[in-house]
Amino acid sequence: MKSFSTIHLVWGTIFLVVFLATGWYMKTGFPALYHGDDAVRLLYRSSHIYILLSALLNLSLYRRRPRIFGGVRKAVDAAASLLLLASSLLFLRGFVLEAATMNLHRPATFWGVVSVLSGILVKLLLEFLPAPESEPPSA
Repeated sequence: MKSFSTIHLVWGTIFLVVFLATGWYMKTGFPALYHGDDAVRLLYRSSHIYILLSALLNLSLYRRRPRIFGGVRKAVDAAASLLLLASSLLFLRGFVLEAATMNLHRPATFWGVVSVLSGILVKLLLEFLPAPESEPPSA
């Protein structure tokens, strides 16, 4: 569990820098990027904010005091962490490939939101489910 905590810290920091880079890109590339079309600008901006969301969620998981899980619960918690890590890549893909298309069908962004929702819900569920008798109490 400690290793995922460190991974969340590094990943969140990387994507915080990516958030700053996409903001700089929009500041220096606009209005040439969106040619005065506010809808395209809105799509870029929303993708930019999603990148921030995933960075901050990953950073927030660094300081979380994880419960000590074993067996299946440990695997489920790891899967939830992987979903949250993957959301950052999906949101970045949405920024790079989907924002300029002016298409409201944005599958990478959609799956990024689904992975954030799923990962957080699973982590919350694991926190509030009582530990099985064979599992040691939380640290």
